[in-house]
Amino acid sequence: MKVSVNDGNGRPVSDATVELAVTMVDMDHGEHKWSAKMIAPGVYEGRANFFMVGPWNLDVRVKKGSQSKEKKTRIDVKE
Repeated sequence: MKVSVNDGNGRPVSDATVELAVTMVDMDHGEHKWSAKMIAPGVYEGRANFFMVGPWNLDVRVKKGSQSKEKKTRIDVKE
């Protein structure tokens, strides 16, 4: 999974700590987290494991210095 991280002016954010976390919507399998690594300025890549079909929440967490931001997205995994 690739995510783009930009500041408030649309500029790429480099050297941030980026974490991907997934939770299943309909069943409690806990939270599963993975780190994403920067592959280009502002572009981070990590592997999220959706181990069952169904609706999932993906939480992208970004931290750089004292600033942090989270973005949640719902993903429907199909066979």
